[in-house]
Amino acid sequence: MKPLLIGCSLALSALCITQWLRESAIRSAALTQSSEAARQIADLQSAATKSDARLTAFESEISRLTALQQETAAALADANARLKSITPADPATTEKLRADLTARNEAIATQNDALKKLAAERDNLVRQLNDRTREWNELVRKSSRRPSD
Repeated sequence: MKPLLIGCSLALSALCITQWLRESAIRSAALTQSSEAARQIADLQSAATKSDARLTAFESEISRLTALQQETAAALADANARLKSITPADPATTEKLRADLTARNEAIATQNDALKKLAAERDNLVRQLNDRTREWNELVRKSSRRPSD
């Protein structure tokens, strides 16, 4: 009976060791999963914080753009009102302004033509002056070489 009791004790000890090793592996895996879950939770909290910051920035940008849009709309309404006050409603006045503008454009075109002619004359005179200067310089060179020959 003693050998049977020793055998049962050894079998029970082996079973306890096997169970302890299995429980140790399970506890290690649970700790690994727990730390991984904690890391993921921290990452999600960090992402949520960043998202909240971006949301706040977007909201402030939306507020700024909305205010800018309202300012632009007010400026446009003001400009339209000023344009209506400037624009003559009378067709005769409009015709007179159009005729004045046409006359001024014709005068400007005439002045531009005159300027082009003057520029061409100036260019021609400068060319003639350069030719004369060249001839004069050549004449001076020839005359300064003669006495030394």
